[in-house]
Amino acid sequence: MQINHMSDKSVLQDAKSVLQDALTYAIRGWYVIPVAFRSKVPYDPIIKKNMAEWQKKVSTDPVQIEKWFSGELLNVGVQLGPISGVIDVEHDTPEGKQICEMLLGECMTPTFTSHKSTHRLFMVDDRLPKINKITTLVDADLKPCLSGKPAVEFRLGCGGKGMQSVFPPSVHPSAARYKWVHGLSPTDVTPIPLPQSMLDHLLTFHALKSGDGIGGTASNEPATPAQVKLYQSDPATVTEGRRNDTLASLVGKLALGMRTESLHDVDTLAMQLNLLKSIAKSYTPPLDDREVEQVFRSIITTEQRRRAAGEFDWRIVIVRTDPPIYEIHSASFVDGKIVVNALDIVRPSRLREQALLQGERILPLDFEKQWKAKLSEKLINDAERIDGDPTLSRQRIILSVVAEYVARGICRDVTDDDGVVDCCCRSGVLPDGTFIFGFKDLLFLVTERLKGTTSRDLCAALKVLGVTPNPPMTKLADGSTRRFRRLTLEGRQLLADLTDF
Repeated sequence: MQINHMSDKSVLQDAKSVLQDALTYAIRGWYVIPVAFRSKVPYDPIIKKNMAEWQKKVSTDPVQIEKWFSGELLNVGVQLGPISGVIDVEHDTPEGKQICEMLLGECMTPTFTSHKSTHRLFMVDDRLPKINKITTLVDADLKPCLSGKPAVEFRLGCGGKGMQSVFPPSVHPSAARYKWVHGLSPTDVTPIPLPQSMLDHLLTFHALKSGDGIGGTASNEPATPAQVKLYQSDPATVTEGRRNDTLASLVGKLALGMRTESLHDVDTLAMQLNLLKSIAKSYTPPLDDREVEQVFRSIITTEQRRRAAGEFDWRIVIVRTDPPIYEIHSASFVDGKIVVNALDIVRPSRLREQALLQGERILPLDFEKQWKAKLSEKLINDAERIDGDPTLSRQRIILSVVAEYVARGICRDVTDDDGVVDCCCRSGVLPDGTFIFGFKDLLFLVTERLKGTTSRDLCAALKVLGVTPNPPMTKLADGSTRRFRRLTLEGRQLLADLTDF
């Protein structure tokens, strides 16, 4: 592809840098995939579409990689898991940072940063659970739990579906560049096995979430001392007066996180009871086995009855943004929660769909009846309300989609030698650097990302960039005319500044 207008010089240099790094990753045996610029979605630059079944198209072939990365500017992704031999351990929250500092220290393994995240690469080994991805949740004491704050995301790629991470020198949707930490690039260090302390953190949460208690990756594995300590404060610090409450809280969390079938499985319950007895023996003074059994059976029976009655353990958090975001938390959802909008909240049929798509849970047949009757009112009234990130405002989201759309099109020179626009043009750059595009095409992309967005919302966002609503008609090479919106070089610079959050 020929790139000939002024602003594309740096674009061409960046494209060469991405190609060089992609080839370097391939030499290391890391399977590479092209990703849309300022995006995380695999993208085929040859047919100009998002790449379906990308897992079957990853490559270490330099010829194929050069075909992908020798044209328009792209991001580069690497497939994780056994195929490339690496996993990605990421954090982007204060809790995650503290966990990594505590459990990883200054381990010498390839490390890079993106917008707000830090990524560390480790070797694949047989100790890891056979899943693609999991994000641990922790309580105020940084112990794994099922309704806490996000901590560490383990991108493993070991579950069969495939998982990829965007690697340097790609550009994040926020416009921040992915960068290797000085002295911790793949040329400086090689991936090491995941330290046991961090593996314990992962396995503890995975066991909780999968409903197999606080054992290892299978329900018949006992918890290690490190796992018990991560799950709960040191049992020796639990003294008389706190023992029953502490044990009841522990059993309650355990019951909430167990799968329904596990709640009725005799072997699983016996294993968990024995483990709880061993923990209670460390209390000061130790709790008698009979007391442990009484607390355990009471709470487990209550949870069995609650689920049999079709009750929900849902908890809603309303994030005050524009528009508001509704987080529905439940131990039964695959990631601990689903995220929906106001339209979903008022339509139980849409909630059922989102529970299946995001949470991988099929809701009971009478869910819609319960939701309309009293469940929705109770949950909304009892919802926790928090202030959201201002960068999640409607206009910011719209502008971020516009930025991605422009980034994909700035390498397309849409005029011939006489400066006439190609008749097949839908978007691209004029010789003076102005980006032209069809309003309806962009509106479709925006509404896909942000449900409920209207043409008025998009017009208001474009107005900030100096895009006029009624541009003149543009004559095309075949003699026909078409109306394109126009984003000038100044508008493009303003867009870059506004989306740098």
